[in-house]
Amino acid sequence: MFNDLLRVACYGKYGDLIGGNLLRSWRQQAAQSTKVQWRSTLAHLPKGHNWKPEAHHDPVIIGDVVVPAEVNSVLKMRPKFSLEPHVPTHELLDINRRVANKTEKEQQETCPLEGVDSLLASTKDKPTQRRKQVQRLRSSGYSDPLLMATAESLLQKVKGQGRRKATHKNDTRPEQPNL
Repeated sequence: MFNDLLRVACYGKYGDLIGGNLLRSWRQQAAQSTKVQWRSTLAHLPKGHNWKPEAHHDPVIIGDVVVPAEVNSVLKMRPKFSLEPHVPTHELLDINRRVANKTEKEQQETCPLEGVDSLLASTKDKPTQRRKQVQRLRSSGYSDPLLMATAESLLQKVKGQGRRKATHKNDTRPEQPNL
C-alpha cells in the first residue's frame, strides 16, 4: 500500500521521467531506514535463549489408584494445561440437588437455595434490551399477561416507527396521516 501511494505521488506530480527517478530514490531511502530501525531493535533483544525445558515429573497419586497412561500423560503437563470442564446449567442444578440431599437435615432447605443463587449469579446469559424493558414493566407492578403482551407489541411498534423515521428523515414529501 505504501508503494502504491508513493507511486501515485511521484508519477502524478512529476511525470514519468522525474517521477520514476524520484520513486526509485525514495524506495531506496525507505529500505535503508527500515534496515537501520530493524538493526537498532535487534541490538536490544537478548542474544540467545537461556531457558531450559522443565523436566516432566510424574504426578503424585495418593492411595492405591491405577491411572491410565493417557491420563498420566495429561497430568504430567501440569495444571496450566488443564481446562475447566463445561457443564450445562441443568446438570449443575442436578448436582446441586444431589449435594443438598447428602447434607445434614438442618441445611437441606438452605443448600439448594444457595446453590441456585450462586448459579444465577454466575450465568453468562445477558438479558437483551427488550427483556430489560419488559422486566422494568414487571417491576413497576404490571404483571397481567394481557397487559404484558400489549406492552411488548407497543415496544415493537415504537421501534418500527423509529426505524421508519430514520430511513425517511431526508425524504421531502409531507408525512401521510395515520388512519
